[in-house]
Amino acid sequence: MSESRPLRSPAEWWQPYVADCGCEKPSKLAQVLAETIPVEPRTKKLLDIGCGSGIIGLYCLLEKKASSVTFIDVLDVWIEITRANVNLKIENGAIAPAQVEVIDAMPFNRISPETVAQNDMLVFNLPQFPEGFVSPGDWSKLGADPVRSRYRLAGPDGLKLVRDFCQWYGRLKQPKPDAVFVLWSILGKRQIIEALKTDRFQWTTIKETPVPLKPEFSGIAAQFFRDTEERDNRMLARDGDGWTNHVLTIRLTDIRDGVIGTDHFQRHRG
Repeated sequence: MSESRPLRSPAEWWQPYVADCGCEKPSKLAQVLAETIPVEPRTKKLLDIGCGSGIIGLYCLLEKKASSVTFIDVLDVWIEITRANVNLKIENGAIAPAQVEVIDAMPFNRISPETVAQNDMLVFNLPQFPEGFVSPGDWSKLGADPVRSRYRLAGPDGLKLVRDFCQWYGRLKQPKPDAVFVLWSILGKRQIIEALKTDRFQWTTIKETPVPLKPEFSGIAAQFFRDTEERDNRMLARDGDGWTNHVLTIRLTDIRDGVIGTDHFQRHRG
């Protein structure tokens, strides 16, 4: 699979879609997820899990012509922000009221089967900040913020929410809607494969996007880079004084749907 050039678009990429981004601008992860979601004729109704400001769902409505989006987040503050951003787009005539629904705050594992069944693709900008990759000082700053700690921290290896989400997805009734999310490659290809190991669905990496590594991961990146095997496992490269890793767009699909694509990860089943 061919790789695109490193993503270096302006920080204001999100401004056409949301007026209020809350306490933090939409991340590079959010941008890559928005741009690589495969909205297709059979996947036009999206459930935007962990919607934050609503940026992913609104981008898909406006740029990818999704027919409808249901927004959900675990935090009330993000639901309020999403409602305001959605209402502004409705008032401006950019989208129709019938295209959107904003659900009260709840964790993804409490989403009703009826809500899941109404959609044909689940999109999740999931937390994946690995607590074990940063200094105690940086970790303390994140942990002290109740909002950021809830939507960013994801255990020592950054894959806790991936495992939790995949367990929940695996228990969904068939036919399952597809699910798409993104992961930093610095979390490790071997580790990601293990986190996704199951016999209840199949998965593939549908896109690899090179991006600058977060500065707070520079220390651990230097350690990984000295080991040739880990350098490949984490998909790391030097970029001047910094580092580049990849954002991997991963798609889960019902195991009976057949192969949906391959890359160097290939298609994996547990």
